Amino acid sequence: MGHQCVCTDNRIEFTKQFIWITGILNIISCFVTAIYMLSRKYWSGGIVFLLFGIFTIICFVSWIPRIPFSVLMLQTAIDVSKTYGHVYLISFLSGLLAAAFGAWFSVTMVAVYVKYEPGNNPACNQGVGSCSSGTVIGLLVFITFAAYWITEWIKNATHVIISGVFGAWYFSPNNPAKGATRGAARRALTYSFGSISFGSLIVAIIQFLRQLCSVARNQAAGDGNIVGQIGFCILGCLIGILEWAVQFINRYAFSYMALYGKSYIQSAKATWTMIKDRGMDALVNECLTGPVFTMGSTFVAYICAL
Repeated sequence: MGHQCVCTDNRIEFTKQFIWITGILNIISCFVTAIYMLSRKYWSGGIVFLLFGIFTIICFVSWIPRIPFSVLMLQTAIDVSKTYGHVYLISFLSGLLAAAFGAWFSVTMVAVYVKYEPGNNPACNQGVGSCSSGTVIGLLVFITFAAYWITEWIKNATHVIISGVFGAWYFSPNNPAKGATRGAARRALTYSFGSISFGSLIVAIIQFLRQLCSVARNQAAGDGNIVGQIGFCILGCLIGILEWAVQFINRYAFSYMALYGKSYIQSAKATWTMIKDRGMDALVNECLTGPVFTMGSTFVAYICAL
């Protein structure tokens, strides 16, 4: 019993150190990037990263009193993942599926140009349909929107399945249920299929609008329309904030759906009630534990950017 308590204390201490380390590394990465950009006389990027680094310090210092709660949440997630090892398999398979879909999407985009691009295209004389710029644009718009929707669905379905596994532990922590992963997958792919699709559709529409805004901004920049470029830039930022807010709500709404089997609308309403009561705690906890899971990808992104 005493040995078990010592091991638990050591694991909690290690998790606490990990949160501290990742938070500090995030701050260091911001300042290193700022110094590098300023040394290369890339003033705008350097100043942005410098301000972002200062903002990160202020946030991290103000979040220090909340670190113990984040440590408990992170350690619980690790323990449950060890108990139900299938969550790693689900994550791997969903990543594999997303990669396969990405490859299929790329091939489909190329095929549209090969088949319907007007001009000296021998494929225009074969098969059904006509070659025109309108056909190409219409198909690309449809394919892009479908890609946003399907990608979101894959991500959210995986989230619901894993949340269902954690829910099985939550309702019976001392007696782990058998077949929890299989049951969670069955519920996500049957009873909650429509709700997951609806929640994913909302995000896909927002992402698609953001993409259209980006295209319009680039078009305005090409035409030399500074006012239009600034306007679409501001609109893109507002849509980006809306996307972040919806993604944040969806993350908890889909977890609620996995726990109680409610519809998307009911889950979103329950999540909104929770956010009004404990929204800041949830946000701070995500900001503290998020870097622990994303530090590897963050460093790869910094290295690629440099």
